[in-house]
Amino acid sequence: MGDFAEFWAVDLGEISSSLAFSVQHRRRMLRLALSALVAILATSTLPLGSLAQECGPILYVASQDDLDNISRDCPTVNGAIVINGTYSGPFVLSGVTNITRSIRGDWSSYEPLPQIPLVELRDLQHIETIYFPRLAASNFSAPNLETANSVTLGQQNYGSEVRLPALKYTGDLQVEGNYSRVILDSLQTVDEFLNICSIPFCDEDYGQSTIEDPLNITLPSLISAARLNIVGKTSSISAPKLASITQISKEPPRISLTLPQTPASISFPMLYFMEGDFEARGAIAGVDLSSLFNTSLDVIIETSYPLNVSLPLTESSGYVGLSGQIESVDVPNLRTISLFNVDSDLPVDCGPLEDRFNTDSLPSGSYFSCHSTFQPGRRLSTGVKAAIGVVVGIVGGAILIGLPYWWWRKKSNAKTKAPGEIELSSTGGGTGRGREADEPPAYSAN
Repeated sequence: MGDFAEFWAVDLGEISSSLAFSVQHRRRMLRLALSALVAILATSTLPLGSLAQECGPILYVASQDDLDNISRDCPTVNGAIVINGTYSGPFVLSGVTNITRSIRGDWSSYEPLPQIPLVELRDLQHIETIYFPRLAASNFSAPNLETANSVTLGQQNYGSEVRLPALKYTGDLQVEGNYSRVILDSLQTVDEFLNICSIPFCDEDYGQSTIEDPLNITLPSLISAARLNIVGKTSSISAPKLASITQISKEPPRISLTLPQTPASISFPMLYFMEGDFEARGAIAGVDLSSLFNTSLDVIIETSYPLNVSLPLTESSGYVGLSGQIESVDVPNLRTISLFNVDSDLPVDCGPLEDRFNTDSLPSGSYFSCHSTFQPGRRLSTGVKAAIGVVVGIVGGAILIGLPYWWWRKKSNAKTKAPGEIELSSTGGGTGRGREADEPPAYSAN
């Protein structure tokens, strides 16, 4: 029994010692692991503080050095980048691919513009908002940007460029100012508003565009948009794949083009569906709407430049208005109209159109009107021809009926005259007794 007790006492003591050693060993190994981690972090190229750094919610930058720090530490900015009004020099952001909120300038419309010669967002692919309503940079470039909910760029310097060659989607894109070139080669969808304007406040009442060369606006990949507004000095507007203008937001969809200065050609050859109006005003040199076969809304073209209008419309339940220097109107397929008006300052022959859309052939509530300065040799419309035919018929009938009656009366009067009676001349005066009665008596010497 004593041997048994001694055995358990010795064994329990060893177990206790072993457990104590195990705990101490584990604590020592944990301390060594922590020390190694600290050493690794201390010798790494990434500062220790950056591991805990949150890239947001607002990062203020006052120099290129600040941007370089963001480029090194933050591939994604969970917030916004705000440029201080004292910033000077190029603005180049690399390494950042995603900004969840915005990048914008922190200066008001009353403050001097920061001297930023260029803005480059080299690696940015996605952003919520880019907002620079006033910018002095000659070039704005985001070569890899694919999506942006909103982009606003206002330019003060002449000869500036916007380069967004990879942008595929935007909610709204507004480019206003003295830009000489706008590159949007990949843009496919605009959910709300695409606005390109080279006139102050996008309103010609505030003056004309002062850019030297007119803009050539090409949207080679655009398929759908809600609102398209282009104002200013433009030589051409082309969207060869644009198929539809559809309402996505609360704002009504439409195409509005105001081109008051230089002759501009407009080409939307694939546009077939419109939930909004089409309006083109200014020096319109050409309009291609070769796929627009029907519309329920307005098509308005007011041109100060000689224009031949050809529309493929087969049906229009809206208003079609063509005015200004309209040289000719060709609507060979149009059969149904609601309101159609041509008011040309040039000699347009309205006759063929009036023949097709005369009052008798139009349904109730429809209206057609054509006015032109053209007068010599103008064809008479069917309605006018019909009226003239009725009048000629009445007059001709009266002559045919009246001529025999006049002949009969004359013959009857000749038969009933007294012997020696002389018929009065239709131009003679006198007493009515004949020529002899009007002559003076013979001369007598007595």
